[in-house]
Amino acid sequence: MDLHKIIAKFLRESADNIENNTCGLTNDELLDLATSIIHIEMNKTEASEYLNMSTRSFDRHIEKGELPQGVHVRGNKNLTWFKDELINYAFNNNTCTSSNFT
Repeated sequence: MDLHKIIAKFLRESADNIENNTCGLTNDELLDLATSIIHIEMNKTEASEYLNMSTRSFDRHIEKGELPQGVHVRGNKNLTWFKDELINYAFNNNTCTSSNFT
């Protein structure tokens, strides 16, 4: 069996255990796991599209403190946002609802 199939099988079984609440992880551990999986870099266009808004609306939310400022990541001259941080920030600041996320 190749590595791809082994990992896919493990992930399917893990997802089933999480869904059935038989994984043995606490809520905090599950949140940590989810954060590590979705800590994905996005540029401004990708971030605004992910939140279903224009880049101008995205900028306005940042100016009002409703979304985080972008960060410079080594090797990238443009600002970067991380998917998990946008989700957390948007929900904690009532900027977006679940219907915003694609």
